[in-house]
Parts: sequence; C-alpha cells; structure tokens
Amino acid sequence: EKFNTEIPDDVEKAELVDVSDGDGSAIATRKVEGEKTELAILADLPDPETGKFYEAWLMKDDENKKLGGLSIAKGGWVIEQTSTEDIGDYKTVVISLEETSDNTLEKQVLKGDF
Repeated sequence: EKFNTEIPDDVEKAELVDVSDGDGSAIATRKVEGEKTELAILADLPDPETGKFYEAWLMKDDENKKLGGLSIAKGGWVIEQTSTEDIGDYKTVVISLEETSDNTLEKQVLKGDF
C-alpha cells in the first residue's frame, strides 16, 4: 500500500521487515517461467549516508548470492532482475547497507522469506 503498486496473483511474495532497529520495509516478488526467473524488490528505506548504498541478496543456508545495488524509482528503492540461473532454493531475501562493493554482505537492514 505504501508504494501504490499492485502485485500480481501469479507471483511468489516475500515481505521484508526491518532487522536493524529502523522502520524500513519491502516487498519482494519472484516469478518462474520456464528457464527464467523474474525477481523484483521494492523497498521503503531512508536515503543512506554519504558513501553507503543498498544491495539486495538471496540466501540459502550459509550461502549468499548478491543481486546488485538498489536504485531510486517508483517512490522507493528498487531492483528488478531476470535470471536464467536456478535460484529456487534461495528462500531468504536480504537488503543490506554497504560501504564496499564486493561479495561480502555487510549490515543486514531488511529480511524476509518466500
């Protein structure tokens, strides 16, 4: 409701809640069609401090898969991707606050499960 966006009925949904003592939130959707998976995250988060940025991750067990940085759009922070990689086993979605662009997840901000 915050984003005034309608989510289709034919997608998996995950509500991401704040895990960092803030009041952010997000919704993630995932739709598998044949060999491709469409993934979208729309987050309500404050602007990060100078020099920091938000990144999206998928997690399973002790394995993290970086999706990339979020950008401002649609009244919030957004990332949309289409993958041909099998990511169905990754059930947890995380938004992190980062200082360094690498493959290390720094500070978890939002988290939720499909």
